[in-house]
Amino acid sequence: MTKYFCKSCSYRFVTRGESIPKKCPACGSNDVKDDYNAETLLREVIEDDNL
Repeated sequence: MTKYFCKSCSYRFVTRGESIPKKCPACGSNDVKDDYNAETLLREVIEDDNL
């Protein structure tokens, strides 16, 4: 499951698919982005720090 965030209406939602949804289910905007939280960002930085 992947979390997404609509920049237009601030709606957060989860999908089961791999692809980014084209429209927000709440407002229909095309401005949907991955919803990163602090824990996810830290985990990605730690995993990529193996260089």
